Amino acid sequence: MNDKMGDRVFVDTNILLYARDGNQPSKQLIAAAWMTRCWRERRA
Repeated sequence: MNDKMGDRVFVDTNILLYARDGNQPSKQLIAAAWMTRCWRERRA
């Protein structure tokens, strides 16, 4: 996330689905990391 601190980002529903879907582990790992970072920084 290279945009300014405090800016909001849009999280597509695919990210939410991949974060929970174990059928594609590589996408699940990336999506979960993205969600964790967005949650931690309260940006989404």
